[in-house]
Amino acid sequence: MTARSRFGLVALCLAMCGGIPDGRAQTAPGQAETPKATAEAPPAPREPLLGRGHLWLKLGRTDLDTAAADEWGVDRVNYLGLEGYYGSHNNLYFGGELGTSRAGTGMTASGNELRDVDFWWMEMNEKFAFDLKHGLTIDAGLGWSLFYVNGDEVLTQSGQEFTDPLADIGLGAQIFVDFNWRARHLLLGLDAKYQWAFDVIDIDYSNVRLGAHVGVAF
Repeated sequence: MTARSRFGLVALCLAMCGGIPDGRAQTAPGQAETPKATAEAPPAPREPLLGRGHLWLKLGRTDLDTAAADEWGVDRVNYLGLEGYYGSHNNLYFGGELGTSRAGTGMTASGNELRDVDFWWMEMNEKFAFDLKHGLTIDAGLGWSLFYVNGDEVLTQSGQEFTDPLADIGLGAQIFVDFNWRARHLLLGLDAKYQWAFDVIDIDYSNVRLGAHVGVAF
């Protein structure tokens, strides 16, 4: 048998036995091919309950302590405030509030009339939000504050009326709780706050503040 005949015979036998192996792993008949492992992307972090940040407008009433009420002749004033916070993924928020209470007229402890009485409040706060489900949340927090109050005392001298400007400034600390409802970017809610506040001569400006708010989450 010639060399060419022997080569042809070997090639025929290999073809009948399943072909020449190509070095790759073969899948047994009836066995499913194992899928290749793929790296799964980590889940995206959830948005904080009140958004990454939120801004809301507050309307309410402030009830002043007796000492401040005697000093300025007002014990309950309307309140208008603007509040903004930035949050983390664990629903901890940092922010502040700027608000004012315009009393208009009042009366000093000595019985003199006061005009254009204004209270201003600036706060730095932190708070934590809790999920109540169905778009409802409650948040509680604390912080420190700076306040300023001014007005014009009406005086009479030699039959002539004139005004003498009065002002006071002090520091405070507060605790608060907010009840919120969120629908997409809209926020509605109620809020309550107690604030300890004293001026530089230790007049007590502590107050209770109750109100409602409307704002946006972003």
